Amino acid sequence: DGVLPGVVRVRVDAPGLAPYVSRPLAVQRAASLDAGRIELVRGIRLAGLVLGANGGPVRGAEVRFAHDDGATATARTDLHGRFSLSALAAGAGTLHVGGVARRVSLPGGPERVDVLVDLALGTRVDGVVRRAGRPEPFVEVTAWTLVGERVVVTAEGDAHGTFRLAPLPPGPVRLAVRSAGSA
Repeated sequence: DGVLPGVVRVRVDAPGLAPYVSRPLAVQRAASLDAGRIELVRGIRLAGLVLGANGGPVRGAEVRFAHDDGATATARTDLHGRFSLSALAAGAGTLHVGGVARRVSLPGGPERVDVLVDLALGTRVDGVVRRAGRPEPFVEVTAWTLVGERVVVTAEGDAHGTFRLAPLPPGPVRLAVRSAGSA
């Protein structure tokens, strides 16, 4: 009673169990609706450690998991950089911490998934390449490690010379720029 006509989803939550979110259900005026059998299963625990650019634990960081089914869970890291999110449903989603987004898969079998979030690995560089004060279109920007001289990431600039390099490793890097058409 009291549900207006339209499309709805049924969500069921219970302590220690994964939330259930139904498929979209069409509600008709003055009609009953059978949502089918709803079976709750034990939830998965996503636990981990968040490290900062200095390699040490990050205290008080907000950790948010956005499940592909639309459910979200949030926690804060403790004094040792640890966090725990409980009662998650199996499937996949995105873990967000301090500007870093990481895809995480939660398999149906284990009751615990452990992750390490290294914020130093999430460093990025955004910029605009200019020549004689004007944006240089369609450039190639490459980041190289200073130790070992290896390419870590390459990006192509857009028509306005704007580029984004991510993720960059901890430590110093050298940037190289190559204009479109140069060898």
